[in-house]
Amino acid sequence: MPKYRPPKLSPIRWVLALIVLLFYIYALCLFPWIILLIPVILIASKLQNKKYDQNIRKIAASRIGEDIGTFAKQFDCHQIDTWVIRAVYEQFQLYLENVYPGFPLHPDDNIYEDLVADPDDFDMELIEEIAQRAGRSLDSIEKNPHADKIDTIRGAVLFFNAQPRSTT
Repeated sequence: MPKYRPPKLSPIRWVLALIVLLFYIYALCLFPWIILLIPVILIASKLQNKKYDQNIRKIAASRIGEDIGTFAKQFDCHQIDTWVIRAVYEQFQLYLENVYPGFPLHPDDNIYEDLVADPDDFDMELIEEIAQRAGRSLDSIEKNPHADKIDTIRGAVLFFNAQPRSTT
C-alpha cells in the first residue's frame, strides 16, 4: 500500500501563511503583553498532553499482542475492502505515533473520546490521508450513508468503504 504523499504547497498557500505570520507580528507590536500568555498556554498544554498520554498508554497496556490482524478479523472482509481497513488502521497509528508507537486500535474506539483526536485534524488531514491511501475519492460525501457516523474507527472504515474509488 502506498504511503500518503502530502500535496505541495501552492503559491497561494505560501502567501496566506506569510499574511498570517505578518498579522501575528503586528499583533505582538500592538499588544506586547500577549507574550506573557505564552508560558501559561504552554504549561496548560503540557498538563493536558500528559493526561492524554497516560490514557493512551493505559488503553494500549490492556491490548498487548494485538495488531492489524486482530483488528481486521473484526470486519467481514468479503464486504469491506481490506485496503480501506489497512489505510484507516495505519493512518490512525501514524496519528498516535508520537504518544504510543504501534497503538493497537479496536474498531469500537471512539475517535474523539478514546483517542482524543482533534476533530479538525480528522476533518482536514486524516480524512484526506486515508482516502488517498485507500484509493477512495472524497467526492459525493453527502451521498455516503455513513458520513454522519464517523465517531468510531469502525465508522471511519465503513465511511471510506462506501466512498467511490478514486480515478487518479
